[in-house]
This record gives sequence, C-alpha cells and structure tokens, in this order.
Amino acid sequence: MKNDEGRYVLPIKKELRKQFHGTVLDESASGQTVYMEPTDYILKKYS
Repeated sequence: MKNDEGRYVLPIKKELRKQFHGTVLDESASGQTVYMEPTDYILKKYS
C-alpha cells in the first residue's frame, strides 16, 4: 500500500511495531495502527 507521498508502507498494529524492521512514517487517527516502510524496501530502493 502507498501513502500520500507515494512511499510503500505496511499497516501494523501499534503494539506489534517492534517485531518489524522499518521506519514508522505515520499513525492512524485512533493511534492503534502505525504505517511502516520496511527496512528491506528502503535498502533495495537506495542500492
């Protein structure tokens, strides 16, 4: 899924975010979900 800036993000429940490697780019209005760009994607994008 892409965010408003065209970056690929994954919706992750906030309490599980430390189980994933990536950068949190946004949070839902309720605060229960964060949108993360996976580290693997970032590394491939810039290599």
